[in-house]
Amino acid sequence: MFLTKYTETETILADTNLSKNETRVYITRLEKSRKVYVDWSKEEKTEIHWSKVQIKETDMRIKTASFSSPQYLDLTTGVFCVLIVSTHYENFSGIVLDVEYDRKTGIYTYKCQDWSRKHQSKTNFNAVNDTLYSILQFMISNGQVGFPPIQRNLKAWASNLSGLRPAYEYNEADWGGILKGNPMTSTYNLLIRDKSFIEIIRDLVFGSSRYIDVYFNDNGIIQIEPFQKDDFEKTGVHIDNREVSDIKVSFDTTNIISNVMIRNSNDANELGKQYGNNLLMDFFGIMTASKSNITDTNTSNTGGSSSSTGTKENPYGNKAKKIWINADNGSGSFKNSVANLLKQKGWTVKDGGTCSNCHYSGYFDVTSDYQVYATVYNGFCAGTIREAYSDKIQSVLNKKGVVLVVMWDTSSWTNPNGMKPYRYGDFTGYNAGRAWDDNFSSSDPSISNVASWLKSKDAKYCASPTAEGVVNQFLAGGYFASVGK
Repeated sequence: MFLTKYTETETILADTNLSKNETRVYITRLEKSRKVYVDWSKEEKTEIHWSKVQIKETDMRIKTASFSSPQYLDLTTGVFCVLIVSTHYENFSGIVLDVEYDRKTGIYTYKCQDWSRKHQSKTNFNAVNDTLYSILQFMISNGQVGFPPIQRNLKAWASNLSGLRPAYEYNEADWGGILKGNPMTSTYNLLIRDKSFIEIIRDLVFGSSRYIDVYFNDNGIIQIEPFQKDDFEKTGVHIDNREVSDIKVSFDTTNIISNVMIRNSNDANELGKQYGNNLLMDFFGIMTASKSNITDTNTSNTGGSSSSTGTKENPYGNKAKKIWINADNGSGSFKNSVANLLKQKGWTVKDGGTCSNCHYSGYFDVTSDYQVYATVYNGFCAGTIREAYSDKIQSVLNKKGVVLVVMWDTSSWTNPNGMKPYRYGDFTGYNAGRAWDDNFSSSDPSISNVASWLKSKDAKYCASPTAEGVVNQFLAGGYFASVGK
């Protein structure tokens, strides 16, 4: 190992503001300006330098943002999309609408709106005894699927509609609500004039007084997401001093030991022997410490059982406690909560992002200095899990010495006839079929007897409706270790 005597100025400048290092601004341009969403995992995006970022959120999850940069974006050449990613707050994704140039500073300031911008067109609409679900399909597609929806059009607009769950998942009783029934199967008589698609969507969903949220994910796909009342009431804003104070980094040579001498040992040949590191001695000088090397051979055994007071802080190996974690769409906030709890437990956490393809690209991006690679999912996709434990992916991770840990955010697993029985990690009796959005498996990826299959793969996984539950299982070495299986 060779230690340089100085650090390049460019590196120092990059470290002058930690919050800037943990915030990224990406830009891409819509290939077709009429598109209403963008897949950041597939688009050619550019990371740009920035000097100031501000994100504002009002009621009903409506967001705007502004950022300053020396980079000029010519808004006359097409529609620019922005993705602002940070470890300190929820991502912002949307459309760049306005640019202002300050000649004195040479800085451009851009104003942006979230993806509701793509649903601002106004419409006239009439419904007679039509279900809320079919009305939302029409509105989310900006009227393109027809009314009532035409099957072939629904298939063509499947990506745009992917944030609208199957109608049965909105049954209020499954989400701890006090109102009975399923709002999606309720029928409406409506006469709407000169209102935007997004206004109608929000008015109908929030006006139903049910536990359903409306927001846009990073790719700009509108999410109509039911949520558990109890889980919602237990969440909040968590601010730690990293986010509200200056950050200082120190380098301390006070306790560096370059040489160790054995002062006492059961082995006479070891007595007085010294062990040193030439590199440390050449760099820091000789600083010797002494150590006793006596092995206690006495053991205590009571009642035929032995006990150990030691705990293994890293149950996944001998590397530093470093984890690379990403999340599937819909679980970004859950991932952030898990990450913050792991940091409190002494783990160094790398946020790999939140998107539908983050889990796959991360297999190849994660570096060998990480002990664990984890993805947070909110559904059980047999194809994705089978792929994760395939020889191909496991070979990639094994070569890096990285352990795969799958994490399931089961806060939405509340249907007693669906996934609710498995929300705490026991998959006994569960047989997984092809997921409704699995368009990548070349053959049937179904898994019979999921519990036995995961055990046969020595799978390290965690499952809980709370971040605390996932972290407790993780620190134990995964679900199986946490329950002693």
